[in-house]
Amino acid sequence: MQRQWIFITCIMVITVGLAAGLSYVVSDVRPQLVSSTGENQPSPPSDTLVVSGNGIATADPDRVKIHLGIVTEARTSEEANSQNAQVLSNLLGRLADVGVLRNQVETSAYNIYPVYEYPEKGHAVLVGYRAEHQLMVTVASTEVGQLGIKGGAVIDLAVSTGVNQIYGIQFTVSESVTKELGNQALKNAVLDAQSKAEIMAKALNVKLSGVRTVSESGYQPYPLPYRSFVGFDAAKVSSELVPSPYKMQASVQVTYLISP
Repeated sequence: MQRQWIFITCIMVITVGLAAGLSYVVSDVRPQLVSSTGENQPSPPSDTLVVSGNGIATADPDRVKIHLGIVTEARTSEEANSQNAQVLSNLLGRLADVGVLRNQVETSAYNIYPVYEYPEKGHAVLVGYRAEHQLMVTVASTEVGQLGIKGGAVIDLAVSTGVNQIYGIQFTVSESVTKELGNQALKNAVLDAQSKAEIMAKALNVKLSGVRTVSESGYQPYPLPYRSFVGFDAAKVSSELVPSPYKMQASVQVTYLISP
């Protein structure tokens, strides 16, 4: 009889121990957020409101970039290069007449390549060479009206000296103004997100209790894009350009904490 009680007591002890162990294991299994580094982090609270904001800042341009091209063809590469260099010399010698200094002109590309004719029958025939010199002329002015006039004067002068390609123009701003516009656009984006969050919180009958995270997608400039004038003749070139405002855009995403 005593042995039976001892056996029953052992069974009860083992049963209680297993139940306690199982209870511990079950209670310890909780969902956790694992970061990319493998460390456990608490899950983010569900009472959040995610809002995107956009901001734009504008300013009058203070410079215009004019993309010019000199294209010459001759029977030999030396002749094509020489003719091209002569047009460039004429251009550089006269740019001072419209207030453009030598350091405001830079080469953006230079190529010499063969020109072939393709008869209906037979192989391609080499007929000469083409030299192409692309230049970027930058004209600056704090007066937006004068900027258009100066830019047009550069185009007229370039045509008169033998430049036969104008790939386009671009109105832009200095680096310091670009930075200021970027900061203002970012501020406007945050204010836009705040305004949206307040409207949404009011509609949902909740309160904004703080900010959890903020991220921004960077600045995006919107200068006037290049317009192509390839194939123009001098009589069709306007003597004045019309500047448009320079724009900078920024975007943010804000996660707000909300409460009843």
